Amino acid sequence: MNRIKYNKIKAKIEELQFNNLLASDKYLVFNKSNIGSKANSLIIFADFLYTNSLYPQLDCFNCPRFVVLDKILIDDFRLNKSNFLVIETKINEFFDDINFFVLRSSCDFEDNPDNYSAGISITKVSNKESLYDSIKELISEMDNIFIDKNYSIIVQELSGNKIDDYIYPTLSAYTNTINYYPGFKADREDPISFFAYGLGNYIAEGGYSYTFSPINNSRTFNDADQNFYQHYFYAYDFIKNDLKKINDLELNLKNNILPKFIFSNDNFNEKHTLFIEICKKLFSETIQIEYSINIKSEEFEINFLQSKEIIKVNIIEAKANCDFDDWIVFEKPALGNGLFEFDDIIFIEEFNNSSESITMADIIIKENSKINCTTILIAPARLGSQDSNLGISIKFKDISNFKGIIEYSSENGIENSYGSHFFMNLINSKKPFISCRKEELLGLLTESNSINEEITGKVKKICLKKAAIYVDGNNGLAKIKCRKS
Repeated sequence: MNRIKYNKIKAKIEELQFNNLLASDKYLVFNKSNIGSKANSLIIFADFLYTNSLYPQLDCFNCPRFVVLDKILIDDFRLNKSNFLVIETKINEFFDDINFFVLRSSCDFEDNPDNYSAGISITKVSNKESLYDSIKELISEMDNIFIDKNYSIIVQELSGNKIDDYIYPTLSAYTNTINYYPGFKADREDPISFFAYGLGNYIAEGGYSYTFSPINNSRTFNDADQNFYQHYFYAYDFIKNDLKKINDLELNLKNNILPKFIFSNDNFNEKHTLFIEICKKLFSETIQIEYSINIKSEEFEINFLQSKEIIKVNIIEAKANCDFDDWIVFEKPALGNGLFEFDDIIFIEEFNNSSESITMADIIIKENSKINCTTILIAPARLGSQDSNLGISIKFKDISNFKGIIEYSSENGIENSYGSHFFMNLINSKKPFISCRKEELLGLLTESNSINEEITGKVKKICLKKAAIYVDGNNGLAKIKCRKS
């Protein structure tokens, strides 16, 4: 996919209708007010497909059927089941022969790009027989998360293929329509996509997704590397009515469908790009799109699941309080904008196994809670991953007091936390973020004016006389500067 071809695809969508909102058999919404942006995005996309159903270029796009339970219905639900019986009957009639569902919240507070709330809510899977109990459980959990805030619940058809006792899509995907990611050979306004085998929980939790730009299929660090290694995936066990984490030693063979399909199927590349452009036209130039892809032979279906707005510029302007002359410069790809002073570094060495990862997480949480001066965290990628073999399993709140974050990897190390809920929260927090190789840190970590204090064998506290990160948000570059002795 080159940029000229991409621009032609963008031009194709001009003939489509984007403004007509029509009733649709794709959804059942009892009250359209105050249902949250994710639910609204589903309505808008479903109506768009209904309006443009005769256009052949849209034949592989789908919006799985869904019901939105708004605040009024949720209040009825809390009171007693009898208040909900009529609605429950309508829901069952609407879904007809659909038996498996995904349930998630839609809340304007949660979806506000200025909040650090990506991943705060819970996604559930359910069958029709257990649907009432699943809704009840989700409401109980949401009431604890969104105290005194209005939210709705989306009940959507689980789109996927039945294989053995499981249902899961061939691929799950997230696309961010702006390039926040240091190291990508893509322009700032280019989309970046994250693909993984099975259900999308894997990507959101910081699993090793296949990351590329749909414009030119460029990878993060090595464009020639088309290998992909996913250690497990998520599927819905419809016998046990539960989300299942499947560890499959043969999964790497199945994963070959990712690079093969992305790089060799021109029809998919064009339709995928068209899908992204339609979503930008419908919602915003800067959004995160969540979708799934079912593949059978050369045929495929792209299922829209939700979109949410993301911030265009993760900037806080900051000014230094003193003159910084005669500095050592360390220049790397980064996020943020402005000048951020700091005094200390918590540095974490690479670790060898998942038990060490758990120990590192405990140390970070402890250090975050007792920070009493401006401190940055330097840690091996990937922070926030729930796979302790890939990184350090922490939540965003566990690093909230650090001034900035540097993720590093060795020459053959894991790529950074791109695509995960953790990383989206990092963007929204407007903290400076830098991506680099371990060897590039040597100048910063061995300054003669620094005092090293060993916290454990793998963790050091490095005290500096004065240092700062200067981030040029327009060019995506950071300079870390430390005073010379």
